[in-house]
Amino acid sequence: MITFVSRPNIVLEQADVVPFAEEDWIGRRIQMGEVVVEVFKKCKRCSMVNIDPENYSVDPSPLKTFAASRQACFGVYASVVETGVVRVGDVARLLG
Repeated sequence: MITFVSRPNIVLEQADVVPFAEEDWIGRRIQMGEVVVEVFKKCKRCSMVNIDPENYSVDPSPLKTFAASRQACFGVYASVVETGVVRVGDVARLLG
């Protein structure tokens, strides 16, 4: 039997654009719709960021840039604390 695990992602739009603000959320909880997640670490990027999803061309410069300036990190990991429904357009709020 083969089991496929998807990698769920949520992209948040910030009101005031602060580069890499998500790194300050580590150790904090975020509520989105009915769901509460806890941010626990930076996300190390793999080589998939080098592939253009529209035409599958490969350009190694994104990962090289992340490696040189961000220790190859971009984004954060979070685990679900309270389950529920999240809808497009729901407001995300930092808790405590």
